[in-house]
Amino acid sequence: MFGTVLTCFISLTSYAGLAWENVVSKEDLGVRDEVAIAQFAFKNTGPGYVVIDEIRTSCGCTTAELEKMEYAPGESGTIEAVFNVGNRHGFQRKKIFVYFAGDKKPIELTMEVNIPTVFVVNPSIVYWKKGDAAAPQTIKLINEQKDAINITSIKYNSDYFDCVLEPVEVGRKYQIHVRPLSTNLKIRANIEINTDWPKDKPVSYTITAYVK
Repeated sequence: MFGTVLTCFISLTSYAGLAWENVVSKEDLGVRDEVAIAQFAFKNTGPGYVVIDEIRTSCGCTTAELEKMEYAPGESGTIEAVFNVGNRHGFQRKKIFVYFAGDKKPIELTMEVNIPTVFVVNPSIVYWKKGDAAAPQTIKLINEQKDAINITSIKYNSDYFDCVLEPVEVGRKYQIHVRPLSTNLKIRANIEINTDWPKDKPVSYTITAYVK
């Protein structure tokens, strides 16, 4: 499913001859939503042409498109930004930077997205210092949904880490015990946690483990 566009209208913000209807967009997604879409509308209220040199985003998960890059006086346009949810959860803030001809300082547009949390994962990163004892660390997962949710599998690089899944309360609470096989070398790896909910597109989580 796709996210519903929700535009946050504020007083017109003027910059480089453009008046923006909004510079911040806020959206609450559903569990099954795959993307959030934001639209940032503007109008050239100045006496001359406005040329947009470039549009950048703060991460690879977000794209931004504009129909054209040059706008005559009185002409309007809209930047459409798309944030791909992937395995992300919780509150997300993404930036879009709009650069204008002859000006090195961009205007910043902001997408604020709330993605429902299925499991509370604590912590989401575990690490050991190089040379430390390879003692296990415990990651706790608590189901925040009404439905029972099972962890179906955990995937990790067994060349570097060992992971043990412990059901504390099946469908509700789990623990994962993680330890490096050695702390002699600097290592970084992801642990993928897969669930069985929702049935049509089960969510998954990624935990980072490393020796630094």
